[in-house]
Amino acid sequence: MGWEIVTSIGLKNHELVLWAVAEFGGRAMVIVPRSADPSHIGKEFEMEPRSVELQVVSGKGRSWWRARDRAIFEAVDVLIPVSVRENGNFDGLLKEFSAVKPIIDRFRVDYTPDCSGRFQKPVAENIVNPLNWNHLVHWVHTTFEPLPHETKRDFFRKIVNSGHGYPYSAFSNLKSILDNGMIYGSPSFRSGVKGVSFTSLPPSQSAQFMKWRPSKTRYYWEPYGVAIRTDVAIELGIQQVIYGDENDFKKLKDELKPYFQPYGRENRWVMEHEYRFIGDFSLRKVPTDALLILVNDEDEALEVETLYGFMPFVIQK
Repeated sequence: MGWEIVTSIGLKNHELVLWAVAEFGGRAMVIVPRSADPSHIGKEFEMEPRSVELQVVSGKGRSWWRARDRAIFEAVDVLIPVSVRENGNFDGLLKEFSAVKPIIDRFRVDYTPDCSGRFQKPVAENIVNPLNWNHLVHWVHTTFEPLPHETKRDFFRKIVNSGHGYPYSAFSNLKSILDNGMIYGSPSFRSGVKGVSFTSLPPSQSAQFMKWRPSKTRYYWEPYGVAIRTDVAIELGIQQVIYGDENDFKKLKDELKPYFQPYGRENRWVMEHEYRFIGDFSLRKVPTDALLILVNDEDEALEVETLYGFMPFVIQK
């Protein structure tokens, strides 16, 4: 119809709309904060500059959210609600602007609160350790952002095309690791250094960390992992974390600083027994007899065996 779509960034509902514009062709006016990097938007959504018009709106925190939403309503000629939470900010703006702007309501569906649910936190007594545990394990978790090697366009495309299952669940992410033969590092260490975390804890002791983390809005670890025999892991460059305080950090050589981790409150981080690999870790270098795949139930074990030829270990009784 030749319309320009008005949307924003930072929230999945806005970015899904921006993905649709990029995927199916069109133009978008994007409401952004002053800190936004135009080249980042083009890179993440693989859009040509001529397809995107940026409109900067000032504000910080919640005040910016309200200013952004109002700017969207003021910029459009036609309102097309899809799923609106009753008594939310968008609902109030919709009622306000419906008096002066036409509404196309045929795409509207009922608003549904988050219904994804959370997996049952594993109980340590129900966790079974592989015999003769001598491994370092990378525990996998559900993600709500693109994987480190993906763009946001990849992320939304995969979700839209996934059908009923969520393609970034912990089990799906485990299969992605096996598909690629690679654990891609995340920039989660000091100074943005990219790397992969492991722990020497066996599954039964790891269960204490398989809990919901409100600050991350996800489970910290989930019962899916890639375990590598310790001697092989160390040969391949995985190193033990150096725990300490800020004075200890300052004394370290530069090449060791990516392995540093503060003690944490009440030695919280020390309890993880962490190891790290700096960069992306290739599973192709790991001999088959030194690799162990950990899953949550028998059905998942059968799927992994069928798809990849590995005989996984089911960690829950």
